[in-house]
Formats: sequence, structure tokens, C-alpha cells
Amino acid sequence: TKFDQDVVTLVRSPALLDSAQDVLQELIALPSVTRVIGHSKGSLEIANAVEALQSAIAKRPPTRTLKIGTLGAVVALPDDVGICQVLGGLDFLGWLNSRADVGRHLIPNVWHSLNPSVPLAMSLQRDVWGKFGTLSAFAGI
Repeated sequence: TKFDQDVVTLVRSPALLDSAQDVLQELIALPSVTRVIGHSKGSLEIANAVEALQSAIAKRPPTRTLKIGTLGAVVALPDDVGICQVLGGLDFLGWLNSRADVGRHLIPNVWHSLNPSVPLAMSLQRDVWGKFGTLSAFAGI
């Protein structure tokens, strides 16, 4: 294979790269970011970022409340964020990743995948968007 110098020069040293958690925390800390949605491991990452930023999130004005939506994993989140957590009724992987003591909405007859090409996949359009009220992270855009 031919060596492509342009690609190599665009990649920084791994020691200089921010972790995904650092980037997520930086985004969530912005008052302009009012909606965060994660699927599976992304939901767990969101929970960690919110925990790290809990005091900053609590100080947001009511018009800039952070709304969080999770799919495929139910996580523990503080009460001062708007939370809507969705799990497929057949999502056994999601059940394993989830806290048993946290409320969730169940979508019957769907499993962990969001890929519309996969049978029994959860459809954001059909199953989630606009289904949980105007204050939800899944309210229509």
C-alpha cells in the first residue's frame, strides 16, 4: 500500500487526544447543550459525565435544563436533569447493562439494535421520537 502522508499528519499523538469522556463532559458543560442521548455504552458514559458535572448542571437556569435520553441501558442519574430512559422488551443485553432500581419505558417486541435493517430493532422514528412528552429528550426536534 502507498503511504499517505496527509492522513498521518492529521492524526495527533494518542497522548494528546482527549478521551471520549473529556469531550462529553466539555459538551454537557455548555449551557447551549440541552439534550443528550446515548445508546448502550453511551448511556453509561453520559451517567459518568453527569456525575462529574453535577454541581454545574444543577446551576443551569430552568430554561436550559439538561434533558437526557437513554436507549439500551438504564442508568442512575440525578433528579435535577430531565430523564427519559427506554429499553426494548426483548433487549436482554440492555437489561444486563441496566440498574434494576431505576424507572424506564419499555417498548414491547424490540431488542437492543437501532439498525433498521435488523429484525426487531428499535426504531427511533416509530418507537421513540415524540412518544414521551414535550419535556423529554425524545421530544420532536
